[in-house]
Amino acid sequence: PDLPITSLLRFVGQMNSAFTVLRQRIQAQAVAAKAKFGVRHAGTAAVAGGFSITAWGQANPFWFQMIINLAKCSGADMFTQVALEKKTPDQIDFKRNGVFLVFGFVYLGGFQYFVLVNKMKAWFPGVEKFANSPMREKLRDVPGMLTVAKQIALDVGFFLPCIYFPCFYTVKEFLTGKSYNPLDWARDGVAKYAHNTPVDIRALWSFWGPGNILVFSVPLWLRMPVRHVLSLGWTAYLSFLRGGSRPPPKPAL
Repeated sequence: PDLPITSLLRFVGQMNSAFTVLRQRIQAQAVAAKAKFGVRHAGTAAVAGGFSITAWGQANPFWFQMIINLAKCSGADMFTQVALEKKTPDQIDFKRNGVFLVFGFVYLGGFQYFVLVNKMKAWFPGVEKFANSPMREKLRDVPGMLTVAKQIALDVGFFLPCIYFPCFYTVKEFLTGKSYNPLDWARDGVAKYAHNTPVDIRALWSFWGPGNILVFSVPLWLRMPVRHVLSLGWTAYLSFLRGGSRPPPKPAL
């Protein structure tokens, strides 16, 4: 039989081979991103096929934004629980943290990418050209700026209040409620949203109205990462405001 040191060396060799293949693939993607976007957008670290987070993000925009999104969702809630709510490690509500991870993966990283990147390009021709133009050209592009305004209006006027919040409250009921019936998750979630609507709507308009000006003006591959970075503060606020389990509102008499 192999000695333990022999097995260890064989394992190290296999891992080294695997990382070599991974590094070669990343370098190939960096070169492809440089060829597609140019040195100005690909970043100086992509020169000579070296690894660059910027180049990798351009070559893999969906997974780049998803990684940022999941780290943000979990981290913001953990910060809220530990720093703001003063919980000790044994008091941390991991089920509550799971609410934000599941919701972040399905809606914030998945559905929002589909809508805010893929569908916005289809609904508003010229979105990609405007987003990828230098800032001085954007400031002279009045039709492009009007398109940004239309995207903002669609997001804060429909997607956030009519889809985002109902989905968030429904997922919260799924993970924190006592029922196993999906109809109960949706019913209780929507009931809680209806009870909190005035506060929630004012909060999202005051935050995402101005914030979306930046989101819809940066290069398209950065649209979702910027959205996720801005929503770090939004997620922490939402975690503090709506994170914990609360009793359902009593019906009005």
